[in-house]
Amino acid sequence: MNKIRLTAVFKERLCCELLQQIKNGNNTFYKLKKILPEIDSRFGDRELRSALRFGCKEWLVYGVKNRYKFILSGKTYSYKVV
Repeated sequence: MNKIRLTAVFKERLCCELLQQIKNGNNTFYKLKKILPEIDSRFGDRELRSALRFGCKEWLVYGVKNRYKFILSGKTYSYKVV
């Protein structure tokens, strides 16, 4: 099995999917890990961790003017919109 390249574009796209899942209440790593095969069966822990780290460091664009960033508090992920 080939590894997926962890480019910035890949991480941004996966963060958009994760944002929707966090809004739906899947806000811990384990819950996101269980939902991830529904998004794409090739994604594993490596891709999920890299996207979550990227989302915690960078401000990401959602929609036209909204920007968001993931926030980790304890074991729970949330998001902040600016």
